[in-house]
Amino acid sequence: MFTRNSKQFLLLAALVLAFFALNGCSSDDDPADPGGGGSSDAPVFSAGAGASIELPAGLESSNDPNAQLVAGYMAQVNILASMSNIFDVPDGAKKSMNKDSSWEYTWSINEPPVVMSMTLTVRELSESYTWTLRIDGTDGEMTFDNDIVYFAEAAKDESYGSFYFYDIEGDVNDVIFSWEWSTDSAGVFTMTMIAGDDTEGFKSVFVVNPDGSGTLDIYENVEMSWQILLHFEWDALGNGSWIVYEDGVESASGNWYIGGNR
Repeated sequence: MFTRNSKQFLLLAALVLAFFALNGCSSDDDPADPGGGGSSDAPVFSAGAGASIELPAGLESSNDPNAQLVAGYMAQVNILASMSNIFDVPDGAKKSMNKDSSWEYTWSINEPPVVMSMTLTVRELSESYTWTLRIDGTDGEMTFDNDIVYFAEAAKDESYGSFYFYDIEGDVNDVIFSWEWSTDSAGVFTMTMIAGDDTEGFKSVFVVNPDGSGTLDIYENVEMSWQILLHFEWDALGNGSWIVYEDGVESASGNWYIGGNR
């Protein structure tokens, strides 16, 4: 059923999600307290329940490979949502408060040829917090000029948020992975994840309604335009359908049903 391009997307998505799984910890773990503790410490970034996806139990338990793909991708996203120490800082980091009431943590690595400093800035806005991690110095091969590594924002009420991972190896400090989520006033959850840059990459869009029904669309960047590769949709029980596209044109489709084929 799946095309070469759709397999490429699934591999790329798995690699990106694995990177964060290896470099973060679950919110059930006990991440280090930034700055060494105290009530004046900055809040720790966590996407939390606001970025988690809940699907119908029937879909998650289905033996259909298409339903399993949706459920498996959702499970990986929920692992990412549970990460809480992406912006963790080491013991001994220097903490300061800026005039704009933001928190700033700095620490250094001085092991030639690696001579670098890291700065984490956390700001409180009226409805959210933001986290920015920057790097300066050299790793012996590349030189960094206060380049952004990560940026994130999370609403205080968990209704929206975003996370961006930047390319610190390229000539331009561009975003190479983005993850945005929100829940509107009607309870409809939308998540958009992009792996790549302006010229190549893949995008996935999850929409989940309050009753558990929803859609998943996967796109490829073709000549700087998003072209659909796969479309999935399901009802509140978990029955669903799928469509595969070749060059933006439908090439195959089918359905799955809870309890077997009809």
